[in-house]
Parts: sequence; C-alpha cells; structure tokens
Amino acid sequence: MTTDNFTLPIKAGLPQTVADKFQNKNTLSSYIPIRTQGNDFDWSSVVGLVLRGLLCKKIEKYNYQDFTADCKKNLQNKLGEEAFWSVLEDMYFTNENIFSVTPEFLLFKSQKSQDNKYTRDMRMASLFINLLQGQQIERFESNLNFLEEEFLKTLLDKTKSDRDKDFQVTESPYLPYIAEAFKRDLEFLTGYPKYLLDEFERFLAFYGFAYTAQLSLSLSDWKTGEAPTAKPLYFIMDHERASSERIHIKKHGYKLF
Repeated sequence: MTTDNFTLPIKAGLPQTVADKFQNKNTLSSYIPIRTQGNDFDWSSVVGLVLRGLLCKKIEKYNYQDFTADCKKNLQNKLGEEAFWSVLEDMYFTNENIFSVTPEFLLFKSQKSQDNKYTRDMRMASLFINLLQGQQIERFESNLNFLEEEFLKTLLDKTKSDRDKDFQVTESPYLPYIAEAFKRDLEFLTGYPKYLLDEFERFLAFYGFAYTAQLSLSLSDWKTGEAPTAKPLYFIMDHERASSERIHIKKHGYKLF
C-alpha cells in the first residue's frame, strides 16, 4: 500500500488571482496567449495596445481621416499660406509618417473593433500588460517641433482616461523575474522615444520568446510551490556546430524545450 506523505497537492499561501470562480473556464489568459490556432498576430496592433496600457489613455470612435482634418483645421490660422498644408499632409499624413514622430500616435492602433483580430491581438497584448503590473507613464518626452506639438495636442484632446477591464492587471506574473526585467527595460526605452518606436515590435517579440521559453522550462517545477527562477538556455549560430565539449549547449540548448 502506498502512503501519500503530502497533505496538500501544492504549497499553501501562494498568490491568488482576483477571479475566484473558475468553473470550467480558464481565466488566466495572460499567462500564455498562444492557442492551437489564431496566432497570426498584428504586431503593430499589439504595440498600440501595450502603449494604451502603459499610458492609461485611449481614443474611441476617432479615425485617422478625422484626425487629419482636425489637424488641418487647428493649423489654418497659424499657417502663413493655406497651400502649405498640402506639404505638411505629404510629410506627415499621406503615408502615415506621423506614427514615427512619437509613440502616443500609435494609440490609433489600439482602438477596439468588432472582428476577431482585436480579440486575438488583445490576447497577446495582455501578456505584456500583465508583465507591467500597473507600471505607467504620463507621456513621452519626445523632442518635437512646433508643428508636431500641435498635432500631438490635437490627438491628446481626443484621449480619455482608460479604465477598461481588459487593461486592468488582476493576475500576478507567473515569472516574476521576467516581469521585473521587462519593466526595467521598458522604463529605459521610454527615455528614448525615437529608439523605442524603431524597436518596439522587436522588443516585444524578444520578450514574448523569452517568456514562452522560460515558462516551458519552469512548468515542471510547479510542485515545489516556489516562485520560478531563470533557467539556463544556450544558443549557437545557424552555421555553427556544437562539439561534445560544449557542455552547456548539449545539456541546456534550444532542443531542451
């Protein structure tokens, strides 16, 4: 006869989620956003949603064409020549170059839609919003010229404080050390808005991979009841070959997970 020496299946006193009624539905959606299908995310939309969570601001029912018209209207009295607007329109709006001026303009990418694309992208964004654990900033200190300041003011006049439940953090991060690193790196990048704009998608993709990799390596430790710790994971270049002497590559390489 086998005697069970454990009175509890897992360690007592672990952090609990706010959602206390699970029934047959898994509500911990921010722990792993990948599903068996529907994983073709629009990363520009994911970036916009993460920025919405970081800024705690949103715009609703305000499209890009209306924004362009409002910018033109607000600048009419400040432009020396009315024909100069066509130059500005080509510079900033025709090819959506305004999105490369300062991160706030990417809030346009975060507007809610009725199709499945928004739900899919929100699922991925929830991972990063949860890693932020409520961290936010008021605005980016971008080095803008007079015209860009006017464009930004026009946009900010249309923003509202965001209290949507999708952007409220209700779950503790499963990998606290990843959350701390993510917050620290993002805080650094917010001090360099232009660089953040250039690298934001790759930054999120990198942390998405790091999170998924570390999560897969940590799942088998759940019985300990301890907070997960970073697991070793080594890589080599595609053209390299790992000899048997490279112990770390052999024991803790990409194939490990």
